[in-house]
Amino acid sequence: VTFKFDSNDIYNICQLTNYLLYLKLIFYSYLQRDVPELRLKPIVIPKDKKLLNKTLRKHFDDVLQHDFEMIFSETILDEFEFEERYLSVLSQNVEQISHLKFSDLNADIIGAIYNTLIDNQEQHDRGQHFTNTNEVDIVNAFCINKDTNLIIDTGCGAGTFLVRAYYFKKYFNPKLTHEQLLECLWGVEIAAFPAFLATMNLCLQSVKTLDNYPTIIQSDFSKVESKSHFNMMFLNANKSFKVKKLDGKRKDVEIPIFDTAVGNPPYIRQELIGNKERWNELALKEFGLKKINQQSDLYVYYLMHTAAFLKEGARLGYVISSSWLDVTFGGGFQKFLLDHFKIIAIIDHQQTRSFDTALVNTVVLIIEKCSNEKIRNKNNIRFVKVNTDYEKLIGNYNDKDRIEKVYKWVNSIESAKKDISNADNSIFLINQKELEQASTFNGKYENGNWGARYFRSPDIFKRLIKAGRGKLFPLHHFVDIKRGFTSAANEFFYVIDETYKAKLLTKSEYKLQFGIANDAGIETHKKIWDKFGWYYSEMTQQHYIIERFYSKPLFKNQKDANTLIIDLDLLKSRVIICTDDKNKLNNFNTKILRYINDAEALDINKRESIKGRNIWYNLNPYAVVGDFIFPSKIFEVYGLYDNRESKIYCDKVNYAITVKDKFKEQSDILFLLMNSICFRFLLDLFSRQMAGSLSDIDVNVTENTLVLHPDLLKGKELQEILNSLKARAPLPIQQEILQKDKRTLDILIFEALGLTEKDVDELYFEAKDYVNRKKKKTDSLTTKKTKGQLNLKDATELIKERFSEIRKYKYLLEGTKCRKIDIPEWDAKYPKAGAGTDNLFGHYDTYFKQGNKQMKLSFTSLQQMDLFRFLNETLEIKGIKLDIPEDPKECIRLHEALKEDFKELHNQIKSMLKSHRSKANSVSIYRGILLG
Repeated sequence: VTFKFDSNDIYNICQLTNYLLYLKLIFYSYLQRDVPELRLKPIVIPKDKKLLNKTLRKHFDDVLQHDFEMIFSETILDEFEFEERYLSVLSQNVEQISHLKFSDLNADIIGAIYNTLIDNQEQHDRGQHFTNTNEVDIVNAFCINKDTNLIIDTGCGAGTFLVRAYYFKKYFNPKLTHEQLLECLWGVEIAAFPAFLATMNLCLQSVKTLDNYPTIIQSDFSKVESKSHFNMMFLNANKSFKVKKLDGKRKDVEIPIFDTAVGNPPYIRQELIGNKERWNELALKEFGLKKINQQSDLYVYYLMHTAAFLKEGARLGYVISSSWLDVTFGGGFQKFLLDHFKIIAIIDHQQTRSFDTALVNTVVLIIEKCSNEKIRNKNNIRFVKVNTDYEKLIGNYNDKDRIEKVYKWVNSIESAKKDISNADNSIFLINQKELEQASTFNGKYENGNWGARYFRSPDIFKRLIKAGRGKLFPLHHFVDIKRGFTSAANEFFYVIDETYKAKLLTKSEYKLQFGIANDAGIETHKKIWDKFGWYYSEMTQQHYIIERFYSKPLFKNQKDANTLIIDLDLLKSRVIICTDDKNKLNNFNTKILRYINDAEALDINKRESIKGRNIWYNLNPYAVVGDFIFPSKIFEVYGLYDNRESKIYCDKVNYAITVKDKFKEQSDILFLLMNSICFRFLLDLFSRQMAGSLSDIDVNVTENTLVLHPDLLKGKELQEILNSLKARAPLPIQQEILQKDKRTLDILIFEALGLTEKDVDELYFEAKDYVNRKKKKTDSLTTKKTKGQLNLKDATELIKERFSEIRKYKYLLEGTKCRKIDIPEWDAKYPKAGAGTDNLFGHYDTYFKQGNKQMKLSFTSLQQMDLFRFLNETLEIKGIKLDIPEDPKECIRLHEALKEDFKELHNQIKSMLKSHRSKANSVSIYRGILLG
């Protein structure tokens, strides 16, 4: 087998080997110093690199004569060769290690090694993220008491939960030996390196103990079942396990039933779960669940399977993604919890994220297994919002009374008999049966939007709902909502109309491009552009002549519109819609047939997601046209786009909204209602909360978002508001709440509900504050999608992905007559402010200097010079040729568009680069995307 590595891979392998070696050296040092009966000799690093591995192996084999196979057994990494020049450094480090105290190390450090060691794509693919110790201790305090015996973490990673559980058990049972404690703590981990770290982490709790066997099972958890048997080093010091002696201390051990389960399950989206059939089989076998929502993330399956290892009355505590509180698949998961557990508490830290390696918001979930429905129905669930640093509530990690402080805070939550609210945290109690009934309709449980209702909703929301009884209705009452189509092959179906470029080709370029023999042939050929288009395809990265009949305008995202009215002239993306079979296309000698054949040569038609179609390239059955287009993801800018005249298709990241026939005459009113701050706030509140200011809105949320009945919205200002909204671009929420048209609209909505202008002020404050709090929570940790700093290329790709609204300069110029200007890299000197406004010569000069050299650029209008100055100074565009509009009005339009985009996005991009530890310059990245 041949492996290919790039420089990053080599660096990561070196890092991994280095850290593994030092972990072994640390452990060896403890044993050599603190366990004299082993008679281990101090390690002396040789000066010859050829002797290094032999020397280390000799010392490690000395340990193996006594024990610790899990740590010191030979692996392929023992063959790694260090450089000669590194040996002196290694020798110094070994000397330092020999003086280390065990108190200098803790679970945080060992776990952080796995989390931050290398750019570990496997770690991200498996959804493994290191949990901070505050949340670990809170989970353990809820789940471990003096009677808790057996504890399991079914995705234990580096063992942080288990190490802290070791101390919690020791707190209640100080007489337990190290061997007895280890047999009470079980971990399952799929990956070898974190399993190694977990083993070492637990072994280090008592290095003087020779029989040091942490119960860590390295296996895919879906292959581990209750009462499965595993071959492992096991003493059975507690004399309470079903074991069969195999060879010495190695035994066949049956997995027991546990008193509690703790952990941080993997965070993997449903489309990346590789063995979903196996997980579904387990859910059916263990809980009789015939169907699980297939959109469920892996942590749902993990929790269900973990629950099968728990006895009645056992507790489960997870640091878990918060998405299930509000998204569609969360309804089934909520019902599973309600049917099998008492839900003790759900805790949300309002200001801080849990992980710096995942853009995911989390909650602490504490549940207790309970098969008695009457007992479950009497249970009160505690929704806890934490508003201050955990350290203020439970002390610091190294405090001597840390465990007492954690238990004191946890007990204050469990003992609460009524709602509590203070500056540090608030507790809201609701009966479990009442919670279930509130979301049960016609005998079927639907997602209760627990996150929106109990963690995110302010007082104004409660007043709004109360005032809206009989006046507010779910949106689906008035409209039908369908997701835009999923093509399954965007590179084929989505093309860019560049016909205008064909028309601008020089005669020689035109002849070469289209195989024209003479000048007369060019004019004849150009007549085809009335019926054909020249389309660029990403599939082959080339142009095709295709009948216009087979392509339709496509709305991909919000950057395709300058205002809330969709302008067909701005849309360059088109989608292939062809319903004719290949025989018909061949009989009529169509141009599109060549394009389809090229796609089939690339096996696009053989994709699993396409195979089921009657004609693989026919998207017509999946394409919908709505009256309005609604974006499924909202950053700070939100707008509902009017598609009634354009009647174009939209991509899957949008929803096509069609007004029902009985409300067609009120379409304008519905358009206004869905563009109000009130509606946007409710969407935000109930959507899936992602990091940053992003709200991910699924169809179910959109359908059920409440909107005022259009019959109730009245006022002579409505037409004026409508015209104003349609004439301008939507703005970020901080600016949108300052617009007169929006404020007047929301005041009319609130008056119809019997609320006041003061209530509108409160709504606006909460709407802005809600977005700001989401951003603040994102910025509470530096998110490292990759370890270390992003390079310019990766930073640019990240910004392109997150800020699709950056409009390309060439698209802003399309259809505009321009002059091409060579921009020098020299320093520019512009006329003083106000100078030349009455210029008699009809031109405006800018001088560029470098040393003694000087050159001049003349502009035909002040507006042209102002645009150039913005590009040259603010965006630092230099050393290239650039088109500048000749028409002063076009210069103003372009200047305003660029200033608006830059003002809106610059600080956000700058902040994101900072949070991703990138040294890339925000202006240079913005400029690069702008110029393509």
